[in-house]
Amino acid sequence: YRASDTPDEGRWRRLYDGWVAAYLAGPRDDALVGRYSTRLRPDDVVRALADGDVTLSGESAARAAGYDIAPVTLDLYVRDSVGPAVTAGRLRPDPDGTVTVRRPVWTPGSERELGRGGPTHRLAPGPVVYADLLALQDPRGEHLAEEWRSHGTRLQPRT
Repeated sequence: YRASDTPDEGRWRRLYDGWVAAYLAGPRDDALVGRYSTRLRPDDVVRALADGDVTLSGESAARAAGYDIAPVTLDLYVRDSVGPAVTAGRLRPDPDGTVTVRRPVWTPGSERELGRGGPTHRLAPGPVVYADLLALQDPRGEHLAEEWRSHGTRLQPRT
């Protein structure tokens, strides 16, 4: 809560941060399908998944929303079978891999209601993207997380 925030903005920030902390403490790990590695760059994997049933989060969601970042990690949420994503992205199981696949913890309708996504991909709800950026636990991710919390998807999407 900053002195310049109104009481309502301060309450909203505490609620938002509380939800993110709770998500990082449990449901995020419970939703884990697996970690993977690939020889492809994250942007190339995203392009390969353009027709797949995946939702982007973390660095790749920020890039799709127009932020100036070259993703190193890739956070994917897959509602149904992960097989098509594994095949298209040439993913190999790897406990230390930079590609993380999870099941969404939100309802399918919330993606439509929130109007999330760019021309080719759906983006996870804002608090999930923010949490996945914080989970990187590096200064670059923390800076991007703060930008995301302030602006969300209001930037011009990349094509």
